[in-house]
Amino acid sequence: MRIKNILFGYFFLAILSGIVLAIWRTVMIVRYYDPYSNEYAIEAETSLRSFGFVLLFVFLALLTSAILLRKFEFDGFSASENQFSVFTSSLLGFVFLAVGIFVFFYLNNFTEIFAYPLYQCTQILTHLLVFLCAAYFILHAAGNARFENAKKMLALSTPIWSVAFLIWSYLDPTYNYRDYDHSLCLFAISALAFFLLYDAGMAVTGKSTAPYFVFSLISLVASTVYVIPNFILMAYWELSSNVNRIFEAVLLATIFYTCACLRNLCLSVKVREKTEKKKKTKKETVAQ
Repeated sequence: MRIKNILFGYFFLAILSGIVLAIWRTVMIVRYYDPYSNEYAIEAETSLRSFGFVLLFVFLALLTSAILLRKFEFDGFSASENQFSVFTSSLLGFVFLAVGIFVFFYLNNFTEIFAYPLYQCTQILTHLLVFLCAAYFILHAAGNARFENAKKMLALSTPIWSVAFLIWSYLDPTYNYRDYDHSLCLFAISALAFFLLYDAGMAVTGKSTAPYFVFSLISLVASTVYVIPNFILMAYWELSSNVNRIFEAVLLATIFYTCACLRNLCLSVKVREKTEKKKKTKKETVAQ
């Protein structure tokens, strides 16, 4: 089987499983979740356990791509190569910018910084880094060679932001730590952190490896399963409305950006296969 068919197969598996699991989670929240106590009803225990096992199985299935691709190196690509990549990178950049501006006016008082030092410091760091992340993705979409050095310098801000966001979300005292959704939130941000780390590495070195593809798949599924039901349900009834929900808009935008990266990875394999096929044909012609 050609390698590009394998990649596209994993890509569509991630999209399909993410949508199905997001619908399943939406139904469970509507039936069993209390948005005021942030807890599921006791009757949801069996459904939550089944959901967790299926989600784990999907992640394990996606991880098998690392075994198949461990010796394969992808061609580098730029977000300015096609319209879909430009759009998704620009979208993510402007979402970062909008979130940063909104939070600046929403949370303009940090007088309690000494009450919970680590929590408040990671909160402020998360707020400040969104502007650097916005600049990175906008420059990434521009594809202008004059901004290449600036883009490489800003690339590391994205995984640092995701780690700060992860720590802040974990320490947030407004969360109920028995809430299954909180665990799913932390996993989604963790997967995003690894994806952004390898994405930044690709932007700096111009090379993509198998872990980049694997974490793109996992981040796509985790973000889809966690974020989409939240935004759907927030249109109809009240979920927790703390400031973390605002930053989840970034997770929603990364779903489209991740799809663009996965598409580019698959297409880069297609280009390489065509090039190798031409070289092979040329060698056979010369030999004859």
